[in-house]
Amino acid sequence: MKKLLILIVVVSFFGFRPVDNVVNIDQAVKTGLVTCAIKVNTESTHYISPISLTVMNTKSTPVSVRIPNGMQFFPEDSIYQNLITTQEELLVLNPGKPVTVPVFSMCTEHTDRAPGSETKYKIGKQANEKITLITKYIESQKLHDPLGQSAVWAMTCGSPLEDISGFDTTAARKLVTLVAKTLGKNCPPPPAKEDTRRNYYATNYSSSMHGTFNYDFFKTSNVTIAMFNKDNIVVRELYRNPAEPPGKHKLEYKFDSTQYTEDFYVFKLIADGEVILSCKLNNRDDLRRN
Repeated sequence: MKKLLILIVVVSFFGFRPVDNVVNIDQAVKTGLVTCAIKVNTESTHYISPISLTVMNTKSTPVSVRIPNGMQFFPEDSIYQNLITTQEELLVLNPGKPVTVPVFSMCTEHTDRAPGSETKYKIGKQANEKITLITKYIESQKLHDPLGQSAVWAMTCGSPLEDISGFDTTAARKLVTLVAKTLGKNCPPPPAKEDTRRNYYATNYSSSMHGTFNYDFFKTSNVTIAMFNKDNIVVRELYRNPAEPPGKHKLEYKFDSTQYTEDFYVFKLIADGEVILSCKLNNRDDLRRN
């Protein structure tokens, strides 16, 4: 009886032994397990899913490949942004069949250009633990938006903590507190009521710019309007509704134009991560009318 009991325990132990056959994308490419083509996603912005990966299994058996949160991608031309993933992806690849997946990523260089259709990227290395802590928080809270992007910039290129602000004041406060703690810095106070740059609900504009997008949504959509500079870098979110209902809508925005002094800006209507409409203002004077 005692020998039978021992046999059952041994069989159970080996029957449930964990086996991990998932390979990170950088190692899978390096060892020739898969091929990987990286393409810029021109229908997205630099803080949602700016690139897509087409990965193909080169072996004769299925392969599981992980694109980890916090993996970096570097452009061949350094005038363009470095990118970092903000959501993990797991690909199960059958032999010889390519899989294309958009990759949630954000810019890590505030002053470089957003990628264009011809920009070439290569796989880089995993970011350090502090940066990855923030990108994983972005994934957990679904902050694939300018608020999350501002936190990444604070971690990677020293942008002010005060720039971590947005329409969702609760999410912004939690995020700036986490970034400050991670960096070992003092957390800045919330924006003042009259702060027209950081307080997205301030109305005391000395000079304002306003406009309207008219659009018909066929389903409930996560909708934002955002303003981008000449390098296609987001400088402000102007409207947000994560659950815009179906139907015709007149989406209005307004902001303090004295805060933004570049020669032109591009305004984009973004629904469920995809740019569906954009317009450009060329004349600086247009941004300073009441």
